[in-house]
Amino acid sequence: MILSILINIILIGLGLIHFNWVIGGEFGFSESLPTKKNGESKIC
Repeated sequence: MILSILINIILIGLGLIHFNWVIGGEFGFSESLPTKKNGESKIC
């Protein structure tokens, strides 16, 4: 019971972060992008 509540809280939190990105939020976005050791983006 406690484990299922904890997992639900974690998944809801992750879902809220993704929803924040959908509506244009920047919370945690730069930390989620892959970067090289010198700080350059690996994406482009």
